Amino acid sequence: DRVTGLLSMARANADAFGEVDLTSVVNVGVKGLLPEIERLGLILETDVSDTPVVVNGDRPRLEQCVVEYLSNAMEHSPEGGTIRVYCGYEGDSAVIAVEDDGPGVPRAVRDRVFDLFFTTKPAGTGIGLATVMRIARLHGGVAGLDEVSAGGARFTIQIPGLRATSRRRDSSRGTAAA
Repeated sequence: DRVTGLLSMARANADAFGEVDLTSVVNVGVKGLLPEIERLGLILETDVSDTPVVVNGDRPRLEQCVVEYLSNAMEHSPEGGTIRVYCGYEGDSAVIAVEDDGPGVPRAVRDRVFDLFFTTKPAGTGIGLATVMRIARLHGGVAGLDEVSAGGARFTIQIPGLRATSRRRDSSRGTAAA
């Protein structure tokens, strides 16, 4: 519930960080909400990397972000609407994005959607998206809202990725080694 989210946001810290595969995080979030997505008559499209998208992070907090974004998309999508989920690398960043074809976010409030206690929903608390932003920042990243040309909203999380490399630094000589 939202109170638990607020308390979780207050105690979130980097002590629980380790290597986390965001493709697994996204797949767990999608799997958990798929029955509700289907019950609502929504279509789910996923574009999740076939290879691990690894970050240094707190897995339960990152799962919380995915669930929050998916829940918002479910709430704002019309029956028969589509929710699109993306997970992959963009440059050196690991990115999770959830897009819907609902009404979108009015221009006048876009700069405030991640503010704590800001909401446009009659029964909203303004905690969910603020929690996502706090978690993204805790991971050295940022949460964002992009315009969608066809309407709807696209919420993102970008955090530094840990890519495997075929070259390593040889510390004894200071040169690159294969």
